[in-house]
Amino acid sequence: MNTINHEPVLRRDLARAADAEFDLVVIGAGVYGVMTTLEAARRGLSVCLIDAQDFNAGVSFHSLRILHGGLRYLQSMDLPRFFESVSERRWFFRHFPEQCEVLPCLMPLYGEGLKRPSTFRVAMAMNDALSFRRNAGVSADIHLPGGKVLGPQDTARRFPTVRQEGLRGAGCWPDGRMRCHQRLMIEMLRWAASCGALALNYVRAEGLRVEAGRVTGVQATDVLTGQALTISTTRVMNTAGPACRALAERWHADTPALFRPTLAFNLLLDVDPPSDHAVAVAPPKKDARTFFVTPWHGRTFAGTYHTEHADTVKRGAPSTELVAEMLLGLREAIPGWSPMPSDVARVHAGRLPGDPGGGDDAAHRAVRVDHGKIGGPHGLYTVSGVKYTTAGLEARRGLRLAWGYSLPDMQEKRKRPEVGAPVDACAAPGGFDLDLAVRLAEQESAVCLEDVVCRRADWAPDDRSAESAMAQLGLRLDLPRSISTPEPGDSEEHA
Repeated sequence: MNTINHEPVLRRDLARAADAEFDLVVIGAGVYGVMTTLEAARRGLSVCLIDAQDFNAGVSFHSLRILHGGLRYLQSMDLPRFFESVSERRWFFRHFPEQCEVLPCLMPLYGEGLKRPSTFRVAMAMNDALSFRRNAGVSADIHLPGGKVLGPQDTARRFPTVRQEGLRGAGCWPDGRMRCHQRLMIEMLRWAASCGALALNYVRAEGLRVEAGRVTGVQATDVLTGQALTISTTRVMNTAGPACRALAERWHADTPALFRPTLAFNLLLDVDPPSDHAVAVAPPKKDARTFFVTPWHGRTFAGTYHTEHADTVKRGAPSTELVAEMLLGLREAIPGWSPMPSDVARVHAGRLPGDPGGGDDAAHRAVRVDHGKIGGPHGLYTVSGVKYTTAGLEARRGLRLAWGYSLPDMQEKRKRPEVGAPVDACAAPGGFDLDLAVRLAEQESAVCLEDVVCRRADWAPDDRSAESAMAQLGLRLDLPRSISTPEPGDSEEHA
C-alpha cells in the first residue's frame, strides 16, 4: 500500500515562472532533477524545475526499482561508494517509508572465484558491520536484517529452479526497493512544492539569457500552447540526462566526459518469478553477464543489459535479437525457468552514460561541470548522474558546486508534509482506481491521460493495461490521450 499527500498541489503556474526571480532553474525532471529541486527547496532556495515532457518520463522511469545498498562495491573494496550507497538508501527509507520495502536477495554460490561460501561469509560480515547504522531512524517494519550464507538445501528451498550442478549454497542479504517509483518521484516533487518550489512539466528550455558573461535567465516554451517565457535566475543546473551533453554544447562547448551514450534495458516478464527473493544469476560460462531477477506483483523484472552498439543506442531501444539474447541468458542461468519473447510485457530501455574507458558497462561516477570555470557562462552547471539511489547525494554536491560555502544549511523544519490515507497505487490485477486517478489528475499537473495512468501511479505496467485504464479515465476527464514531445535523448531539443 502507498499513501498520497493531499497538499500541496502541483500546479503549472506559468505566470509565476515568468514573474518571479529564482535562485535556481533546474532543467530535466528525472530523478537527478527532482532531487536537485527538492534539496534546493529544503534549503530555502527559490527553485523552478522544467522539462519538455512529463515528470519522470525519461530514463528514470525505466529503472529496476532497486535502492542499492552497495554490497557489490565491497568486491572491489570501493568503500567510499559503499558508504554513500548505504547512507542514501537509508535516506529513502527514513523519508519515504511508505514507498520503500525490504527486498531479500540471493546469489547462488558455485565455489568459483569470489563466489565461495567462505568468501561470501566474510563479505556478509563486512556488509553488516560497515552498514551498522542502516536502520537508524528507519521505521521498524522496514528494518534491514543482517546477511548470511545458506546451505545448498536451504538455497533450493528458497529458489527451486536454481542450477543444482556444483551448487555450494547462496549468499542471502537484504536490500531496498521502491514500492511504486512513480509515486516516489511525485511525492518528492510535492515535498519540494511545500518548500516553495515550482515544478513545470511540458516546458522546454530553448536558450540561456546571458549578460556580461553571467546567466540571468532561461528562455523557454510552453509545449502545450507555444507560449514563450523567460524565467529569471542567476544559476541553471542542467540535469537533462541523455540530453545534458547536447545542452552543454549548445550553451557552451561539447564536453565528452558528460555523456558517452550506451543503452541499458530491463524486461518486465509476464511469468511467475523463479523465487520470492531477488536472485543474482549468471549462465555457467566465462565472463557471462550477471542478471538481477526480481518478483514484481506476480510478474518478474529482470535486468540489466548494457550495450554500446551504435545503431542500438541511436534507436533508443534494443533489437528483438538483443532481447532474445537476454532471455537465452536467463534460461541458461536458471534451468527450469523458461521466459520466452512472447512473455515480454514491456521493455524498459534508456540511454545511460557509459564508462569513459569504453565497453558496455555504465559509468561508475557522476560528472559535474562548472561551465563558468572553463570559459562558459558563469552560473551554468551540468550534472550527469549514474545511479538512482545516490541521486540525492549528487544533487547536494551539485548545489555545493554552485553555491560553495554560501549554500544555506539544511532547515530541519522543512520536513516532508504529513501523508494522507493509504491507497493502492501499484500495479495489480484490477488495481486501477478511477476516483483516485481523477483526483491525481486534478492535483498533480497531469495534462493528458498517459500522465495519470503511467506516471502518477503504477497502474499501467504494459500497453494493454495502459489502454484499458486510459479508456476508463477518458470517460471522466476531458484530456488528450498523450502529448507528442521528443523522446529522451533523441535530440538536443529534449530538455
